[in-house]
Amino acid sequence: MPTRVRRFLIEGLKEWAVWLWHHPTNDVRSLGVDENPIYGSLLHEMDNAKSVARFKLSEKARQDIEARMQASAMLLKLKESGTTLAKRFLDQKFIQRWFDEQQKIRRVRDHETKRERAKHCERGKGRN
Repeated sequence: MPTRVRRFLIEGLKEWAVWLWHHPTNDVRSLGVDENPIYGSLLHEMDNAKSVARFKLSEKARQDIEARMQASAMLLKLKESGTTLAKRFLDQKFIQRWFDEQQKIRRVRDHETKRERAKHCERGKGRN
């Protein structure tokens, strides 16, 4: 794959920030991905941390990344191992970017909530 295309796809995946995994759905299981008790560890730890400053990658979460990458490599018939793909995932700072994108989403929601409250207050003033 050309370098520019690869970079574009990686940046798009990081910006979209919906790659987090939980337990496999039926459609994923139908592709041959089996349940694994480690699945969901990364999502759980990231969600509990709430910020990149508070997040520390545990061995369990690292194993979740490797297991998911191994499953993806199998499904996509990639030559790279789950360990190699996990290293690339971490080197590309997907986790940092997820926290950055979540912070942007929270700021937008907070701004919209403040705007809605202001509209509500303005409507209430006209009733007196």
